[in-house]
Amino acid sequence: MENTVSSSSDSQNLKASLRSNSPDNNLSLSLQNLRLNPGVENDSACVYPGNNALRLPSNQSFARAMLNGYSSTSNGNRSGETMTTDRTSVGRDSLFNNDFNLFSGLARQTSPTSFQHEPIAEGGSNVSYGFDNGRPAGNPGGFWFQQSLDHAHLPQMNTIIIENALTQDGSDIIKDLLSLKEPRITNKIFEGVIDFMFELMINQHGHNVFAELIKLCSDDQLGMIIERITSHAPLGGIISASKTRTGSRSIKKLIELLKKSSLIIKVIAALKEGFYELMISQTGSSVILKCVDLIDTRSNELLYVAAIEQSLKLAVNARGCISLNYFIDNIRGLHRIALLHVIAKNSLYLSQDPSGNYVLQKVVELDNPDIIQEICAQLNGHIVKLSMQKAGSHVVEKMLNSRGMHPVVKELLESKQLLQVAKDQYGNYVVQTALKASKLEDVIINLHDLSDAAHSLAFQRAGNSFYQELKTKLQEHLDALQHGYGRNVHSWINADVPIN
Repeated sequence: MENTVSSSSDSQNLKASLRSNSPDNNLSLSLQNLRLNPGVENDSACVYPGNNALRLPSNQSFARAMLNGYSSTSNGNRSGETMTTDRTSVGRDSLFNNDFNLFSGLARQTSPTSFQHEPIAEGGSNVSYGFDNGRPAGNPGGFWFQQSLDHAHLPQMNTIIIENALTQDGSDIIKDLLSLKEPRITNKIFEGVIDFMFELMINQHGHNVFAELIKLCSDDQLGMIIERITSHAPLGGIISASKTRTGSRSIKKLIELLKKSSLIIKVIAALKEGFYELMISQTGSSVILKCVDLIDTRSNELLYVAAIEQSLKLAVNARGCISLNYFIDNIRGLHRIALLHVIAKNSLYLSQDPSGNYVLQKVVELDNPDIIQEICAQLNGHIVKLSMQKAGSHVVEKMLNSRGMHPVVKELLESKQLLQVAKDQYGNYVVQTALKASKLEDVIINLHDLSDAAHSLAFQRAGNSFYQELKTKLQEHLDALQHGYGRNVHSWINADVPIN
């Protein structure tokens, strides 16, 4: 048999062979220089790197059945029937005949996770196996472990496995093999990719292999994966992977798998180190928020603490404010209250920031009594100024629609600048909202048959009708309100203010 290194079309040949209905065609399964070449029934097939060979049953339909879980018609079973346990076992056992395995053709290793192997002496020791200057061929750009693929210490077949895991056809084959759920096969694939876990996770094809592999890994193997991706690699790791589209998918798959495992703490701890960096990234923030969605409060404590510590920095970032708002919606327990208080104490600063005002609006919408009281205290004396700012006016409008309405309207009524606010490009919206909110409160009070105590309480809060006071004061300036932005307020005063 001629010893050759497979071309880039080998994987395509394999897929075509696997799907062929002719039992007479020879199957060529190639993982680079890995080949299964069945001859005739009960004859032999060779799996070899270099000149090493493994004898396997060679019928094509049986090989297809072994990979895809279907029985061959040549064995007397109807097409589409699942192989029996005995037949599957025979197929699996044959993969490891003569102390060799499906991938490497090497003598069986004592440990499935041992990496101190000796290279195969036979064959072309200088073959590049598709790597170009340390990077898998056909995978330009992206991140890469800057480690030398020293063939004196890295088994050739491990190189072949990772090399194929990063291609479409090769990854499909590896996923088919993983679907057998054979521990020996799983261990060999794991062994072949563990040193390249970062590259596997961020690759457009490799991340699918990663997703299937971790489902079959033992706790020890999952621990090794976490160790690889959470170590402080100079150019790659969990933070870098989380900021790529495919990498973030891989990390989220891992989080889903580990959500009830003690191993998740190590993942959370690593994510905490890059919390701000991830929260200002669209893809990176999705990883953090996946933890918030799936992981229990106790395990997420490190992320909660990071959110509190960096809340102001995140709030004034265009992307960070969006991530922080989602965080506010989903954080639970005492850390939630602590986060809200930090934001409330910095209300004046955040209300004037182009991004921070959105975070403050989110907090106001929660309408927590203690938090609203703290925000009112921080904004007291600044309502008029904020009402005439683009960012600040949005915050004031939110306050008018919360339990903080009364101090805001009171400050507007007591200000000598009410007319100026009503004519301002932003302030006119604040005045319109104040009219609407105060009128709505009057309607609610009048529609309900309140007890004397409740009625007294309502007007203790509101005093005389804020709506009537506000409307009366604005009517003194009707002529001035007929021009510019003031016309919006003028039309509201001369008609019944809509409350819907």
